[in-house]
Amino acid sequence: MEEPQKSRAPLIAVVAVVCSAAFSYTFVRAYLNRAPNVEAALIQISTEMNKKMPIVVDKETRLDSTAPGPNQTLTYRYTLVNFDGAEVKKEEVATIRARALAGYRTSPAMKSLREMGVTLRYEYRNKNGASVGEFSIHAKDF
Repeated sequence: MEEPQKSRAPLIAVVAVVCSAAFSYTFVRAYLNRAPNVEAALIQISTEMNKKMPIVVDKETRLDSTAPGPNQTLTYRYTLVNFDGAEVKKEEVATIRARALAGYRTSPAMKSLREMGVTLRYEYRNKNGASVGEFSIHAKDF
């Protein structure tokens, strides 16, 4: 596999897309003044995000879709558009996970997801559609 590009981190695009979805959810929740139903909120957030897909993150990465659930999980599905290998190196996955964790921990756009205890799951596929890596970030990770 080629050396990883620092701009490959999907965090920037995810934050931008999640920001609008999280804002919409927060507004609706405040307007209705109800306790959150996490699974219903994730369905709404995912539906709104998927309307804007696919999103080109950088020259190597495309965010194709999101999926809600199960168990308070929001899954992000990415394609590494120039990669045809069988597996992403563990070091690269660890680097991307660390950036995603930092973003999830500190991003105001992800505050409502943190408050609901949502687990973020990241799935990566190569340009041929084969799974090449994945990781999750749980609320207990920070």
